[in-house]
Amino acid sequence: MIPKLKRIRKEVKVDELVKQKLAKVIPKLKAPSILKNIKSKVKKADVNIVKTATIESVSSQPEPQEHTVEDKFDALLKKGLNLASNADKAVNNPKLQEKLKENTSSDRKDFRINDRIPFVWSVVSEETYKKECLPHFETNREFGLRTRIKQQQLLLKEFPQYFKEMQKTRSKARKYLVWIYHKLSWLFLRAGNENEEEYFQGVTALFLDITKILSKPMAKDARQIVQILSQFKAQIENQIIRDQADPIMEEANLAAAKEALETIEKANNKIIAELNESNPILSEKLKLFKGFIDDIDLTMLDRPAGVSDDGKDLYTVNLSLTGLAFRTHRKYIKKGDLLEMRIFLSTGGERFDPVNCFGRVVFVQGPQDDKLKIATHIDPMPQTFKQKINIHVARRQREKLAELAALKYDAE
Repeated sequence: MIPKLKRIRKEVKVDELVKQKLAKVIPKLKAPSILKNIKSKVKKADVNIVKTATIESVSSQPEPQEHTVEDKFDALLKKGLNLASNADKAVNNPKLQEKLKENTSSDRKDFRINDRIPFVWSVVSEETYKKECLPHFETNREFGLRTRIKQQQLLLKEFPQYFKEMQKTRSKARKYLVWIYHKLSWLFLRAGNENEEEYFQGVTALFLDITKILSKPMAKDARQIVQILSQFKAQIENQIIRDQADPIMEEANLAAAKEALETIEKANNKIIAELNESNPILSEKLKLFKGFIDDIDLTMLDRPAGVSDDGKDLYTVNLSLTGLAFRTHRKYIKKGDLLEMRIFLSTGGERFDPVNCFGRVVFVQGPQDDKLKIATHIDPMPQTFKQKINIHVARRQREKLAELAALKYDAE
């Protein structure tokens, strides 16, 4: 140890060659600074004493740690597992929920994930937001449903009673009506703005009138009606392919869809014209409904990345504690727009629960690959979102880090 240095004469000095050798033996040691008080020359035998004493003195001090990529990964894994462990316990523990919310600004940049979740959104005007949405939030700290969405829900609630009547009579038209009913609901939810919502609500109202008429026994025109409805179903399916298929990767499907739509157009026009002779009111409504379907443009509708276990479409998003980023074909979005977002979060990993919130567009990039990259900031933040987002992100971080850890250790 250092006391051995006392045996060295006061006028000891190590030449530059010795210093260089010491630096090679101990890479972390800066020999000149450690030995700066040794002034006189020594014999070769004394050099060994100095070297031994210096090595012993350095060995008693902790060497600086070099942080490798693996060290950083292990630290992140440990942190993620710890967060996720607390997140599981926080579901019914308000104190732990508050603890998970306490993230410093430096931690927040890492507290985000790329995820696949059910997610729908629509551009909302400032007038609608201030008149309908903000007052409800100021009272309840949550956002309620807008008037148009409530109206759509009321329309959809009327259908089941007519479907039951058709089930009693074993109507063959029922299965096609149920399919179109679900597809119209799906299209309304994916409307990109209030104008599109109004359009699909009008189509739904017309379809409800048609369903009411068809819920009554119509033995005379039953065959023609079933043919027309089956053609409507095929038309919507092929329009989705036509508008969303990749022109290169799905060239064959695209060509087949276009050919099918031409055939459907001719067949349906003929059958509706025949129906007009026996039932002009129904024929006119079906003709009008067909015109609505013809005008539907799905080219800007974003394709889902998958489907959840409970049948919900999954979309790829970048999710954080304060906002959400995603890519879209809707190129009319601009910075400053206000988006109403219905974000589905999973606290336990078993099911997705919806949360309504509003996000201001703070970043727009592109288009790249025919898509814009959009980033939103959620403010004000609903209480339910605050509670669920921390738990959801922590749980997903745990799962992703555990997967990476398994790959890492399997490779070793």
